[in-house]
Amino acid sequence: MRFFYDVAGVPVHSVLLMPTREEALSYPKGDIKLAFCHRCGFIWNSVFDPSVHEYSSRYEETQGFSSTFSAFHKALAQRLVDQYDLHGKTLIEI
Repeated sequence: MRFFYDVAGVPVHSVLLMPTREEALSYPKGDIKLAFCHRCGFIWNSVFDPSVHEYSSRYEETQGFSSTFSAFHKALAQRLVDQYDLHGKTLIEI
């Protein structure tokens, strides 16, 4: 196993509908520490904490059906590819 990326204090959800800005800003944060298994190729967040995740009626993951959101994702990916010279490289989305 090899660790190759870590970041602290990121929102644990990006698809929950929050009634107020304040609730969104105060929602729990967690850490990401990506690990890679050389034997099988599996990549995972080695510090994933399921206790801070909320899967409820507020969970809204239908963004992929939105043409606006799809266009945003495509433009974002292209910007990152261009900015970091990622042409022809393998990427993962987390």
